[in-house]
Amino acid sequence: TLSVLRTSIEYGMILKDATPFNIQFHKGRPVFIDTLSFDMYDPSKPWVAYRQFCETFLFPLYLEHYLKIDCIKLLSTYLTGIPVEVTAKMLPAKSKWSLGVRLHVLLQNNIKNNKSSNQSKAVFSRQKLLTVVSHLESIFESLKPGYPAVTTWSNYYEETILGKEYLIHKEALVKKFCSSLSYCTIVDLGANDGHFARLLAEKDKQVIAADIDSRCINTLYQYTKQHSLTNIIALIADLSNPSPAVGFNNAERSSLQARL
Repeated sequence: TLSVLRTSIEYGMILKDATPFNIQFHKGRPVFIDTLSFDMYDPSKPWVAYRQFCETFLFPLYLEHYLKIDCIKLLSTYLTGIPVEVTAKMLPAKSKWSLGVRLHVLLQNNIKNNKSSNQSKAVFSRQKLLTVVSHLESIFESLKPGYPAVTTWSNYYEETILGKEYLIHKEALVKKFCSSLSYCTIVDLGANDGHFARLLAEKDKQVIAADIDSRCINTLYQYTKQHSLTNIIALIADLSNPSPAVGFNNAERSSLQARL
């Protein structure tokens, strides 16, 4: 999103929306799809989507980074982003040493809570906005995943399974079963790190790999990027509590089952 924003500024335009829902994955790559988010850029005005960008992208990653928690459940509650006041209260005291936290969380929260109408009007410019974009990019590059080194299922193929021989027999069984079927798309529910999803993807079929373990799914996504795989979609999903249809008349966003 920041890359799209930077490019749009070069062409005299700007993004008026900055939500992750404007991005869809196509053939393994994130693609910005909401062309109606582009608007003409007025350097004298602030970036109107700044707050939305922080609440949907920056704040969840800050919380994961400092609290070492998985924010997926929190994001399922705050679909439009985690509010700045919630983020400011949840971040630990040590985070205040971070310039990024002070600028993008605490300062933003203070401005929101300040009801005074006598504040001097800030002066904006193209260079100031590009400086903010550069600072946000540097923050994302420095953040580390929030989940622990070992999660519930991250060591499944190293320690939990019965052994290598068991895995070899299971691979042969899955290959034999799938070879007797005619299909274009297959969904691997409980995919772990995508061991069998990768196996099925070798046949150039569309594979959707879903698991509750964020670390496992992130490992699979990094693998697809590294090997330029275009037919695997890695999803974090809780099959015991799948995302429902939500929004007005339950029609704004479809349920996990409907989307699959």
